[in-house]
Amino acid sequence: MKYVIIGNGPAGMSAVKTILETEPNAQIIIIGDEEVPPYSRILITYYLEGKITKEKLFIYAEELLKSPRVEFKYPVKIISVDVKNKYIYSSDGERLNYDQLLIASGASPKLPPQPGMHGKCVYTIRNFSDVEEIHHKLVKVRDCVFLGGGMVSLKMAQALKRNGVKVTMVVSGDHIVSQRLDKVGAQIVADYLKSKNIQVMTNEMAREIINYRNRKLIYFSSGKKIETDMIIVGKGVTPNCNFIDRNQIKVNQGIVVDEHLKTSAVDVFAAGDVVESQDLLYQKYRLNPILPNAVKQGRIAALNMVGIKCSYRGNIEMNSIQLFDLPIISIGLVKNRNNQFEEITHYNSCNNTYKRLLFDGDLLVGVIMIRDIKNAGIYHQIIENRKKIKNKKELLNSGFNLLKYIKIPKEGIYAN
Repeated sequence: MKYVIIGNGPAGMSAVKTILETEPNAQIIIIGDEEVPPYSRILITYYLEGKITKEKLFIYAEELLKSPRVEFKYPVKIISVDVKNKYIYSSDGERLNYDQLLIASGASPKLPPQPGMHGKCVYTIRNFSDVEEIHHKLVKVRDCVFLGGGMVSLKMAQALKRNGVKVTMVVSGDHIVSQRLDKVGAQIVADYLKSKNIQVMTNEMAREIINYRNRKLIYFSSGKKIETDMIIVGKGVTPNCNFIDRNQIKVNQGIVVDEHLKTSAVDVFAAGDVVESQDLLYQKYRLNPILPNAVKQGRIAALNMVGIKCSYRGNIEMNSIQLFDLPIISIGLVKNRNNQFEEITHYNSCNNTYKRLLFDGDLLVGVIMIRDIKNAGIYHQIIENRKKIKNKKELLNSGFNLLKYIKIPKEGIYAN
């Protein structure tokens, strides 16, 4: 059986590993569009901080990379997929046939349309070439402006600050990490950043970026302007599915998949940041481009590809970072428009410990944790298993035994 995998990120590599473990006669071709072998994006900030060498980014075992049953092709871009005849066409002019196809092509950074966003010294945080260029320039960079204040941007800001760079974070909304923190949590993080001499500017939109005296000059819609050596844009991502014929494979924002990670085309599966799958809390199909989902989806898609029936229950968004010495975790729903959910919170201003629980009736649907992140995994399971909670306030107590609310699975996290 010939398996072709488009994309050598977390979802694609998870699928390769699974197929090798479960299908002894498999022949696998995996295609990547970057100029380096598969690597770990979550280790990029550690590399920029100097905590690890570049070689440590390439985390995959030698026996996997040199398996005689796996052929790695990179850098190769996919031009089109012919699902009727089971061919894919690539930028190097090759036509590859497949028995089973996995599309795990990931996502690309969104760049705002304002002038200057594609110029020199304006970077995203998604591909290896940008990371290498940032790394090489760090010795000369005095200051950097981040356009966007999500969790990935926070980790990058930490890396640059530890390299002696003056950092300013600019967001268009009224608080940072607006997709994953409420205003209280965001203010705690903003104050903490200030204590680290990282400036945060809110309600500011970049209008134009121009070259100025070998530096960059950013004009904002408010009339303010900032001069800087480097700009890093973190405005989210867009699924890489431009090579897909919408008449052959169903695509909304991303590729639509069923509970087996199967697309609308025969023998074509999809996984990772490129897919639009069921969200357990929103109860609809949504994008959820986070690493744990990609790894899990890659494995489940691969199991179904080799004939081992396995279901993907759906997504629950979860983000976790360690910002200097401040741990931050956000699980499930964050927004509470028109007070549609019940909020229970605890805040200790002395040590910046904050916890917010969000309830829909007697169901826990969202958790924000800052500083004290004990039981984060249990909270996730309570949300996922839709466990009804009678005494809601006891969930705030870090010392309380929450294990009574969950069942320890006998099998691994990929069990049905």
